[in-house]
Amino acid sequence: MAASTQTTSRILRVLNDGLGANVTDEDLRGVSRLDDILPLDSIAVLEFAIALESEFGIQFAGEQMKREFFNDFASLTKFLDAPPNPPQ
Repeated sequence: MAASTQTTSRILRVLNDGLGANVTDEDLRGVSRLDDILPLDSIAVLEFAIALESEFGIQFAGEQMKREFFNDFASLTKFLDAPPNPPQ
């Protein structure tokens, strides 16, 4: 399933405003890995994660705090499109 337009727009805002990137909608079309369009070192991944948590009102679990998770655009957007799990 493709990412919703709203989710993609919000990710784009985080990349540009939160990380100071210069990424366009066109850059994200057909991208499977974010590191194909911008470098994400370990510090950038941490900053990206914090900015996404703030934007989406979520918290990433420890196993998700890996560069590969944030570089995989499809998995990241699928996670962000999914409704949050209710507390148990």
